[in-house]
Amino acid sequence: MLVTVTRNGLHLASPGPWPSRAYQPLRQTSLPLVTANNFAQVLDIEGDAPRNLVSVVAPDGRFQFYVDGQPLAGGVVPFAAPLQFTPDFQGENLPLTLRPGMAGVIIGPRDGGLNRAADITFGLLGSAVR
Repeated sequence: MLVTVTRNGLHLASPGPWPSRAYQPLRQTSLPLVTANNFAQVLDIEGDAPRNLVSVVAPDGRFQFYVDGQPLAGGVVPFAAPLQFTPDFQGENLPLTLRPGMAGVIIGPRDGGLNRAADITFGLLGSAVR
């Protein structure tokens, strides 16, 4: 599954093969999310202040998203197709198809300014791997 965070939105999808064009969250591939009443105000991640974004996917497909420890969205992924990258993606030991249980982070382009991650952690809750 693919989680896309933008400055004013959160999209959850199971797109299968990576599109040959730049990824755009599509309504027909997005999975429904239940969001908190203050979702838009808390998700505003613009600015220089560090923010802590956490997405959790449970083995049964439950998805939860937090910003600075505050739960903002949740949903259920009924089925996730293996994510397949095009040969345009290159990197040392980068597989073109992610096997079940594999995860990755793409820190994508913005319209301007610096886009940076200070820390990325993968793993089971309570036993994260950095």
